[in-house]
Amino acid sequence: LWKATEQSRAYHKLYSSNAIAEDMAAKMAEMDLDGLDYVYNIPNPTKIQVSLQTILWTLQAYRPFLPMTLFNNTRNISLAGNAPGDTGWAAMAFTDITGSTLIWNAHPDEMQTALKTHNRVMRECILTHNGYEVKIIGDAFMVAFDEADDACRFGLSVQVKLYEAHWPGVLHDFAPCATYHRYSLNGLRVRVGIHCGPI
Repeated sequence: LWKATEQSRAYHKLYSSNAIAEDMAAKMAEMDLDGLDYVYNIPNPTKIQVSLQTILWTLQAYRPFLPMTLFNNTRNISLAGNAPGDTGWAAMAFTDITGSTLIWNAHPDEMQTALKTHNRVMRECILTHNGYEVKIIGDAFMVAFDEADDACRFGLSVQVKLYEAHWPGVLHDFAPCATYHRYSLNGLRVRVGIHCGPI
């Protein structure tokens, strides 16, 4: 009887872990990681459940820095833009934050906040100008467009929106992102390179 009870408990915990994993997968596909906080409240979690908690925590912590294209295609259309058509031609934009290593080393907490602003602005501009977020490498975006005009408008829009954005106060006095109205510089400096041609 004792052995049967232990097996029943083990089965119940395994089943619970499977149910949690399925729930996590479904919510991740919808980018709804906030609805999974119950996972942290499991009494006496198994090793599998602790692993699931760790995965969830990591995804929640790094979600602002993950490309939207990691999630399902339905969400890609609304959150990361439409993939370029099958025309055999595309424009690619690559962005990079100038002096990001210096900023991370000097002001890591403020840079964390600034990077969230940066990513939000990038994604707004991607949608506005018919782009498609291919991937992020560190703080750099790779974005595809059907038209070179859209890629160029994206690059210009990024500069304007970043200049208008609100940045953590300490960064205004830090050389790599200090405010110079005369030169229209404010906050993070982002370089945008664009290449067009056959694919």
